[in-house]
Amino acid sequence: MAKRGLPFIVSFKAWNTSTNLPQSGDAANIYVDVSKDGANGVSATNGVNEILYSNGDSTGRYSFSATASEMDANSVRFLPRSTTQYVNCEDVFVIMETQWGVRKVTITIKDGSLIPISSVFIKIKNSLGTADYNTLITDANGQAVFDLDDGTYQVYLQKALVNFTVPETLVVNNDTSATYTGSIISPVAASGDTQVLYGTFLNSDGTAASGVSVVATVAQSKPNQIVSASEITNQTFTTTTNASGYFSLTILRGLVVDVVAYLGKQLFFKKTLTVTSATTKDISTY
Repeated sequence: MAKRGLPFIVSFKAWNTSTNLPQSGDAANIYVDVSKDGANGVSATNGVNEILYSNGDSTGRYSFSATASEMDANSVRFLPRSTTQYVNCEDVFVIMETQWGVRKVTITIKDGSLIPISSVFIKIKNSLGTADYNTLITDANGQAVFDLDDGTYQVYLQKALVNFTVPETLVVNNDTSATYTGSIISPVAASGDTQVLYGTFLNSDGTAASGVSVVATVAQSKPNQIVSASEITNQTFTTTTNASGYFSLTILRGLVVDVVAYLGKQLFFKKTLTVTSATTKDISTY
């Protein structure tokens, strides 16, 4: 670590291994062990301060926040854990504040009705978007306070089922505040003989993964039925994620489909799904 006492955010997903579904609403049992300079781990207080998503969000993602004073060490190790049977913690990433600044910058995130949006990841990058400065998560008031130097920055915003302009531009020349707006996404409702698959994919640094190709290939058509051209084996349904990493794909129910999501050589999702009913499903949580 280049500098002692920098604040951290650790984000991870908790999965129920018996059902292969996200484990949400389990802050009483899901926590993070912290060890500094090789010492034994000290478990965080469950659901208090350290767990920002005290009940886990809809995708089963939890976030642990450690202050600068708590992280005053040469080396720090984080270990997501669970005391609940059949739960694994996966998809872990650590965000460390890399620079301090002289200006207090308050960023507020609201929706189109001017209601604050909590639990939004805010990543600050340089004006070219090539270097990270800091990442914080908005509180219940939709706010996060950054310490930044004078200059121009790119602001990346991310939360599942919210569309943002990415990136926003932030100019700092004094203590200042900025408000950005996100639009809440309501997935298209399935109807008739269709089912809607949707979800949000992230890059390894927690930013939205835009331009990800999502392809559903029919592996098995409806058994013992006359099928249409759109139901035959090897027929594909395709879409791509938007700037917020969100996608929505409408397919016919009663099919078995191989779903793959990728960007270049990076694989985000690969699973065979049976589309059994006219419902709407978030497949990014599978």
